[in-house]
Amino acid sequence: MAVSWRTQLDHARARPVMHIGEAHAAHMRWPVINPLEGIWTRGVFRDPDHGSLAVSPTQAVFRAYTGPIHPIIERMAAWGTSDVLVRTLHDVSRELTDMDRDEYRKLADAYFSFAAFCSPICLADRGLIAIRTGQGLWWQAYVEGWPVSPPQCACDTTGLGLVVALALSPRWFTGLPYDVQAVRRAAHRVAGEAVRVEWHDEDNLVPAWHFDPGILFDD
Repeated sequence: MAVSWRTQLDHARARPVMHIGEAHAAHMRWPVINPLEGIWTRGVFRDPDHGSLAVSPTQAVFRAYTGPIHPIIERMAAWGTSDVLVRTLHDVSRELTDMDRDEYRKLADAYFSFAAFCSPICLADRGLIAIRTGQGLWWQAYVEGWPVSPPQCACDTTGLGLVVALALSPRWFTGLPYDVQAVRRAAHRVAGEAVRVEWHDEDNLVPAWHFDPGILFDD
């Protein structure tokens, strides 16, 4: 029997290290380094072109302009029937790891998961993920780990392949605030000049969900 999403959230809060690892590094590892590596070194998305990464003291918004996600992930994920997109992606990652096939190890193995950028959602104040498939851009927004609506598909993707937007809390992510120079070094190390990093003094990148979260698709 599948564990309820409430149980997963309770577990994340009781044992955060199981979900985000070392708290002082989690704000960099998952929203910044993992999606960069997935796109520019692991081939998680087809035809990567460029990206942007906006950071403020406790928030980060990563946008990548790519083709659709890897075909095997697209086939395995239950995009239209899932209640919680984050859980669906983690389930696919575990299945790929269990397959233990050479062609899938770049997507998920004992050391890397293409879905790890979703890990902070359970502990984030607010978050949004959006992923391009052949159908369009599937996205879902969250408040304190809870989806605010079922996954939705935006047909006009404007070239976006991946969006990860997170408003984090120093309670769980003790390495905050962000150091923009550290973010720039990490982005350059993985993606070279392909990703633009910008700093915002105010935490206004991921505001409260009283508006259409689709504005986060605009670079």
